[in-house]
Amino acid sequence: MNKFFSKTAKMIFILFLSGCAATPVKPRHTNPFPQKIALLPLDNMAVDIDASMIMENLIESYLDSAGFDLQDRKITYEKLNTIGISDGGQLNSTTPQQLSKLLDVDALLYGEVREFNNQNIGVYYSRTVEVYIKMVDGKTGEMLWETTTRKSNSKLGLSKETALNNIKSGYAQKAMEAIMKSPLKEEADEVARRIAKELSRFRRDW
Repeated sequence: MNKFFSKTAKMIFILFLSGCAATPVKPRHTNPFPQKIALLPLDNMAVDIDASMIMENLIESYLDSAGFDLQDRKITYEKLNTIGISDGGQLNSTTPQQLSKLLDVDALLYGEVREFNNQNIGVYYSRTVEVYIKMVDGKTGEMLWETTTRKSNSKLGLSKETALNNIKSGYAQKAMEAIMKSPLKEEADEVARRIAKELSRFRRDW
């Protein structure tokens, strides 16, 4: 009887050890991270007609600095023009696979400028930039990653003096940004920086 229990205990112990054995951790992705990437024209949903181009320039700059192999946007635009696409709102007329083949890239960055607004009515002063970006696999059309990034600065002035100061400072800043051709500079720059940071984290965890 004791011998039976001894053998049983030994078998249970062996099974326990085998269950505790380390199993190899499978990588999240078996295929490599997309090498060549194209930043497509952003769909501009904002009132400012220059918003998409401003954000494309900033996002491209930050992604280049982060070491991503981005196709030159001039080449991207030239190739898209051959099929009648000149802005982000026209991209749904074709598939990611067709675009990837046309542009000769591994992945595509689609996006929307959802908000690009500088509102100043004295008692309320608000500057907001919001951009949505997604990465799509050029071969499968699968969405690999997406992010919505928003940066907003606002002031609420209840007194007449504060409201007047809001108007003065807001108009002065807007005028300077117009001269420098960089509207909503702080907010736009921060949004682009965060997008590059998020995509870099995704690449690192790939």
